Amino acid sequence: YAGNDPSNLLILLALATR
Repeated sequence: YAGNDPSNLLILLALATR
């Protein structure tokens, strides 16, 4: 994924901490 994209980071964080 594009680690450059803050929205992607937020999505990944939400998925990881779910």
